[in-house]
Order: sequence, then C-alpha cells, then structure tokens
Amino acid sequence: MQSPIVVKNLGRTDFAEICDAMQKFTADRTPTTSDEIWLTEHASVYSLGLNRKSVRLPSSKLIPIVYTDRGGKITYHGPGQVIVYVLLDLKRRNLNIRGLVTLLEETVIKLLKSYGVIGNAKVDAPGVYVRNPYALEAKISALGLRVKNNCCYHGLSLNVNMDLTPFLAIDPCGYVGLAVTQTQDLGITADTKIIGHRLVELLSNHLNTGI
Repeated sequence: MQSPIVVKNLGRTDFAEICDAMQKFTADRTPTTSDEIWLTEHASVYSLGLNRKSVRLPSSKLIPIVYTDRGGKITYHGPGQVIVYVLLDLKRRNLNIRGLVTLLEETVIKLLKSYGVIGNAKVDAPGVYVRNPYALEAKISALGLRVKNNCCYHGLSLNVNMDLTPFLAIDPCGYVGLAVTQTQDLGITADTKIIGHRLVELLSNHLNTGI
C-alpha cells in the first residue's frame, strides 16, 4: 500500500495564487514530502496552457486570462466547477504521465457512472466526454498537467453547476465547436461540495490502494 495522500479542501481560491503555490510546493519537495490532493473552486478566469500557438482568445476583457505552465491550450474556470489538483511523486506511485491521465479520466467516469451517466475518454483528446441533453457529444471534464523531476501538479476540472456561457468565447481545449456540459444539465442534483468530496474520495482511494 502506498503512503496516504494528504487531502486539502481549500474552498474558493485565486487561480494565479494557486498556480504559484503548486510550483513552490513542487520545487520544495524532498523524497519524504507527502503527496497531496487540493480540492478547490476558482473565480471566473481563462487558463492558457503551454500549447498556445493559434489559440483563439476571448475578445472580452471582463474575465482575466492567466498564462500557466500546464499542458494543453485554453479553458475556463468559474464558480460551480470542481477543481482537483494532484501533487504527486510519480515515481513513488509507479505512474507515468499517460497512466496518470488515464487514472484521472477513469475516476471521473466512475463518479458519473454512480449517478447513471455514461462518460468516455479519448486517446487523442484528454478529458471526459458525455452525451448532453441534445444527444450531442460534449466535454464535461478537462485535464491539464505539468511534470518536473518526476513530480506532477495541476489536475482536472469537472463542470457541476456553473454559467457555461464563457466557454462560447473560446475553443475549449483548442477544439473548434466543442460543446461543453455539466452534471446539473444531465440530471445530477448533487452540488459542488458533494461532487468534489466524492471525486476526491474515489481518487485518493485509487492512489492509496492502487485499485
């Protein structure tokens, strides 16, 4: 069994400040530093990853854009969205980055299944996808990670009960015309507190036990 993961429920946080905190945590790690999962929610912000070439930026300046060091292109964070950051020693956990992406996707898929919703992952487009109320494929969870010295940070977002309008101003995760949905629109009444707790519980159990 792996050493237990420390879970921190941070409430609502500033995205830029959390990015700085994750970088510092990772830079200051030692071989004995515990792995951590941070559960949070952000005020409205566009997050622009390292793959920034040809990204369509929103024309409105009402929502700030923060440049960050995670992989991927552009996405939106806002109230009503669950954010889970994973700060892990991958070598200690016997994981590579592909394995971690799969683990995160499978955790979200397992959570959705517990509510009777079928989710799926794609090899060439990280994240979790479902059928929205119009039977169209839509993204419900986005992933973005960064690895330094075999340690990772950043993580995943899961749309729960939020204003999805800001997604219309961008190509979510760089995909033109990609629809976005949330758990509330799929008939799941659980709020961010319940969804966040269940998601972190599933993820930490999987990382702690390997099953």
